[in-house]
Amino acid sequence: MKELKVCFIGYGSIAKRHISNLRRLFSKKKQTLIIDVLRHNKSIDKDKDVDNFFYKQLKKDSFYDLIFITNSTSLHYETIKKYHNNAQMLFVEKPLVCYNDINKIKKLNINSNKIYVACPLRYKKIIQYIKQNICLNDAICVRAICSSYLPRWRQGADYSKTYSAIKKLGGGVRLDLIHEWDYLYYLFGKPQNIIYKYGKFSSLKINTEDIATYIAEYKNILLELHIDYIGRIYQRKFDIYFNDEIICVDLYNNCIRFLIKDKQISFKEERDDFQTAELKHFIDIYSKKTKNDNNLNQSINTINLTRGKI
Repeated sequence: MKELKVCFIGYGSIAKRHISNLRRLFSKKKQTLIIDVLRHNKSIDKDKDVDNFFYKQLKKDSFYDLIFITNSTSLHYETIKKYHNNAQMLFVEKPLVCYNDINKIKKLNINSNKIYVACPLRYKKIIQYIKQNICLNDAICVRAICSSYLPRWRQGADYSKTYSAIKKLGGGVRLDLIHEWDYLYYLFGKPQNIIYKYGKFSSLKINTEDIATYIAEYKNILLELHIDYIGRIYQRKFDIYFNDEIICVDLYNNCIRFLIKDKQISFKEERDDFQTAELKHFIDIYSKKTKNDNNLNQSINTINLTRGKI
């Protein structure tokens, strides 16, 4: 594979991060990387990492090794429908689609493995440590939380006008914080039963839910998950209870504490580290060096968990 031709549909902050990380990744390889970008609005764009900018739509005969769908969640379905035949494989930012597009994307009859859905928290060193070094089959209880204050998410932006605050754009904690169900599914598998409650309880100027709580039952594990937009102190962590140990996994501070053993492990990591790790994994999937572990079907399963369905 001497040349890799990719296209990004959507050119926001996450696309720019992926483009920069791809360039850095391929600079270490003897392989040509061509990056095109499709934008909805024409503007004067100068980016040393982008080879070509296109506007409105791609040429009908355009074909890429990889297409990255990095536009708004509410546009994912139409984008996938329009361009899935223009690439060997698609990389779709989480979540795959909005709730009302799930049945529609199933009807497209796309090969499930042609789509990979990005959920980079899986690739944090701390998650990989738990996955590879802890016998999770011995766990009896899990308690997870992701709590933060939506008005602080995007500096300089009016939070009430972001997609998180608008239901029709795919906002709301259930889909917005799908990372939580993704890494829990990745670590513990699919639960046998799930109940949940959600709603808008705060005074935030949004028309989406700001709190959701879940209780999921496995064969030998009871799992609790709380997610919200209202926490003034940022928390992203989960605790795993065993008969003889409690392991506290802090994803924000990158540390694991073993409470009974009185032991702590810390990890040094920047955001680009785990984002790049996921890109490497995706390239390996495309190159058929490893299986697609978050394909279309898997990502639909994860979305269903966010709305209390097995």
